[in-house]
Amino acid sequence: ETFDIVTCRLALHHMPAAGQAIAEMARVCRTGGRVALADNIVPEDEDTATWVNRFETIRDPSHFRLWPLAAIVTMFEGAGLAIRAYETLTKMMDFENWAWRVDVPPADKARLRAMLFDAPPAVQQWLSPREVDGRLKFNLVEGVVLGRK
Repeated sequence: ETFDIVTCRLALHHMPAAGQAIAEMARVCRTGGRVALADNIVPEDEDTATWVNRFETIRDPSHFRLWPLAAIVTMFEGAGLAIRAYETLTKMMDFENWAWRVDVPPADKARLRAMLFDAPPAVQQWLSPREVDGRLKFNLVEGVVLGRK
């Protein structure tokens, strides 16, 4: 019970024990303090979530799992945190920049590009791949959760 505020941004999806990580955030937060988390999320639909997680893992093998927002909220509650707010934000990504950030090999980059356009309809609806000014763009959805101990 040391910190007034504990934050975690774009890291939960790299943690194999996400619930334990959130419990640890809650443990080190003082009573009355806040825990805030922001991470990319997947939809509740298991098939779409599995597809998106596979797509992310091809890009970055350190990726473990994106969670639906409801699962993150449940982990917060399981760690004894009272939910104060949560929301989702849609972020438009530039494919080349997204791939460049983690130095995706050319063969994997070509595979990921093809996957975006060959994706099932529910995945296409979630990621919304499109060409904008000659560049491939797609959406990622970020969930933000604020809890109080």
